[in-house]
Amino acid sequence: RSCIRVTKNPDTGPTQMLIKDAEKALGALIREYMHIQGSNCAQEIELKGRLKGFKDALKLARLVNDGRFQELFSEAHLEVFGMTRGAKSLAIGVAAHCPRNK
Repeated sequence: RSCIRVTKNPDTGPTQMLIKDAEKALGALIREYMHIQGSNCAQEIELKGRLKGFKDALKLARLVNDGRFQELFSEAHLEVFGMTRGAKSLAIGVAAHCPRNK
């Protein structure tokens, strides 16, 4: 007779699912903010505040640390702008703008 031992994968528990969901929501908020960053409109200011509050809450809950936030920010930047933050700082001027209120 042989026994099969089942071990739990530590990367699939409820905590990991919570972290994954938190990172997904944070990434979406970062991308939303990046689309209007630099426009100085009311929507940018609101999103910046929401992003800071969300980041602070996730840090307090120990779901995301500063290093992981920077990774998520860099991933979102590459996705939104098609280049790293360093490359974008060298690129010349695409002005951000607020979408029109409907």
